[in-house]
Amino acid sequence: MANIFYPLGVTRKITRAESLIDTIIRFIIFDIILQVFEAVLRWVKKSSELRSEYLADIITNVRLPLMTPQYLADVVGSEELIKNSLPCR
Repeated sequence: MANIFYPLGVTRKITRAESLIDTIIRFIIFDIILQVFEAVLRWVKKSSELRSEYLADIITNVRLPLMTPQYLADVVGSEELIKNSLPCR
């Protein structure tokens, strides 16, 4: 992301291009995090009897705090694997 932090006393206008670049980068990061989360779920579901015990260890490495509150509530919160895993709740 474009660096928007400057030493004290130094101010600068953020250009529209920089703001657009920051927005694009945030979308890319968000999209990648969703893909990782969904890949983890697909992997566990392929053999849930064997793999569900590893879900909590794996999911803690997915950057859930960077997801939107709506996605967390609607998708993550309603996922049965997550609801059935005490450490994941």
